[in-house]
Amino acid sequence: LKYTGQRKGLGSDIAVDRYELRGKNLWNIKNYSPPLLIVATRFQGIFVDPHSRNNQDVMDLPIELRVFYGGNDNLRGFDRQSINNNELGFLTAVSAGLETRLVEVLPYMLEPFFLFDIGQVGEGRFDLSPPLFTTSGLGVRWPSPFGTLRASAARGDILNENSNTDSIPEDWILFLSFGQEF
Repeated sequence: LKYTGQRKGLGSDIAVDRYELRGKNLWNIKNYSPPLLIVATRFQGIFVDPHSRNNQDVMDLPIELRVFYGGNDNLRGFDRQSINNNELGFLTAVSAGLETRLVEVLPYMLEPFFLFDIGQVGEGRFDLSPPLFTTSGLGVRWPSPFGTLRASAARGDILNENSNTDSIPEDWILFLSFGQEF
């Protein structure tokens, strides 16, 4: 749970609160030792309350308080921060992710995984609106002696598209990371 806020007055022209809730969990299915199948889930909810309904105050929000989606942290089938409300950001966003990974099945300690993410954003505070964003893809993880290498390919899909989603491409996104886990 994370809270960020500021009040109008000394050093600030606006009053705003940002609430962020994140969670991750990994399960060893059937509790095998070593594990055979790992299922990982994650959830993220971000809510920004600018204490004003004035559109200018919302546009004046510092960039770090606005919500941008897409990328390896939430919707892996979209470019990093490509779900951005025409560069203005959103005030509300919710996402969930699922990953299933096979362990010690392939040679060379390669661990294939399947991923699925779902998310929704909203321009208003505490408000979600269409469209719905989904991601599905495949990847491989290698727990090397010097750190974990991960590679994935995921495709984003937009359900209930509208005029705000015209600039968001539904493409395959390739991602390679070192040291990062789910």
